[in-house]
Amino acid sequence: MRVVLDTNILVSALIAPAGNPAAIYNAWEDGKFTLLTCAHQLDELRATLHKPRVAELVKPYKSRPPGQPDQKARRGRRPAASRDTLSRSHG
Repeated sequence: MRVVLDTNILVSALIAPAGNPAAIYNAWEDGKFTLLTCAHQLDELRATLHKPRVAELVKPYKSRPPGQPDQKARRGRRPAASRDTLSRSHG
């Protein structure tokens, strides 16, 4: 399945570890669907993530392979995502 997500959904998922946006983000991370985007949306996402108020809320973390949660996620805490996490593609 291929999905296009609004920038606000992506940013919300990166900031808040619970709720519907995070569930959608986790499904993408687990390879449940392919995230479709375009250069315009990536530019918008990049600009949003670089806003000081948003950047404070989104901290970098080491990415994990799809379907394999890291130790923090297994303990019930989802690590914050890096600003470039969303630029890669899952198939």
